[in-house]
Amino acid sequence: YDFTVKDGPEVFALAVGDEASPSLLGEFVIGAKRKNPSWHVPESIRAEKPELPAEVPAGPDNPLGSRWITIGRTTYGIHGTNVRWSIGREATHGCLRLYEDEIQRFYDRVREGTRLQILYQTAKWGRDEEHIYLEVHPDVYGLRRDHLAALEEARGVPIQVGTFPAPTSTPTS
Repeated sequence: YDFTVKDGPEVFALAVGDEASPSLLGEFVIGAKRKNPSWHVPESIRAEKPELPAEVPAGPDNPLGSRWITIGRTTYGIHGTNVRWSIGREATHGCLRLYEDEIQRFYDRVREGTRLQILYQTAKWGRDEEHIYLEVHPDVYGLRRDHLAALEEARGVPIQVGTFPAPTSTPTS
């Protein structure tokens, strides 16, 4: 995921929602921010894991980590984690989960009300002084065409490789 802040885009490794609970996509704003949040465990998660308490206080056992940033006016957020191995996976119930050092840096750089655009990109290009790179991830949400098929066509014209999904939530401003 790329987050654009005043100094330009910055890329963070993160965990996203799994196939059953995909992360939000679309236009939002940064909502309420909290340091050392308590986790009020949703009933849907407690139904899956009845051993969880109704609330997990701030601290090392809290899966929200040290920072919480609400996505718009939803119940979803961008937050830290106490489960480092989950970063880079589809491992959440829809939230965006960052390494602790990265959520702290991001938290300090964004203000409530800042425009937030969450995109779904399964492929991205990059370069350094000498090389061009292509990184392609599986389309776990089923929203993209097969990138390899587009490369195999090699017709020398732009080929549609995906569509913008309908937002899962009404954009908030």
